[in-house]
Amino acid sequence: MSARITKASAMVVAALTAVSTPSVARATSDTTPPVLHAPHNAQFSVGTVLSPMALDAESQPQATGEIIMHARWSASDASGICGYSIRPEWAGDVGKWSPWNSVNSVTTSTTDYNDQFGGGSFKFMGYGVRARDCASNITHAFVRFMPIVSQEDGATFGGYEYGGVTAPTYKGRWTTATCDCSSGGRTRRTRQARAAVTFVANSDHVGLVMPKGPTRGKAKVYVNGTLKAVVNTHAATNVHRAVVWSGPGGRVRVVNLATRGHPRIDLDAVLTNSSGHFPGFL
Repeated sequence: MSARITKASAMVVAALTAVSTPSVARATSDTTPPVLHAPHNAQFSVGTVLSPMALDAESQPQATGEIIMHARWSASDASGICGYSIRPEWAGDVGKWSPWNSVNSVTTSTTDYNDQFGGGSFKFMGYGVRARDCASNITHAFVRFMPIVSQEDGATFGGYEYGGVTAPTYKGRWTTATCDCSSGGRTRRTRQARAAVTFVANSDHVGLVMPKGPTRGKAKVYVNGTLKAVVNTHAATNVHRAVVWSGPGGRVRVVNLATRGHPRIDLDAVLTNSSGHFPGFL
């Protein structure tokens, strides 16, 4: 089964909680399953870097690997929680449940591959999650690790309508930069103060992919009119395809602050959660 995880580019790096797992009680009076709080979709991990896109026979971008996503869950019950268990799931198969333990999070490297080259049954979907209370009642959930990379092409984010991202609206002076180092080969760039790009992402989570480097600066990120973050794309050396911000979906607006001495920002791609449908299967 580990070979299939490799094919799906899913590598588990689990984080242990600081709370030890209590022993399982023998009580039989509690028949109520625990309340399991688990997200529907995993989040994008800031500080990670996407791999270059795989190309088709006509050198068109098709799939991106090394998309790092993470999820965390918790549970509660009157009898206490005596463990969690997870298993990987693919479009055509499921893995084995892990032993019961206190692990309540998982970080996975996955891909937005959607059957462009066949082999759809090996598409990694996410993780089944179980919580067990100390009376041995169990609750199940499923967390999707199904990202979509929507390429910035200056018009429609690559035309990837299934990504749930509207065409961007630009304010101020923006130009297109071409580089094989970018995701999809292009970015949209500006050096103008208060130049902005706005789009709507119908997704639980959104990630911004922007290059970092000595000439890049800071930008404000708003969601539905509320300031969510000030991202800094300045770095001593160039870092391409970097995930610089992750947050909730909605109407996203990125505003250039034109940092003195290094005023440029570039938008490379937008990450969203898949609804569970593959474009090839619609």
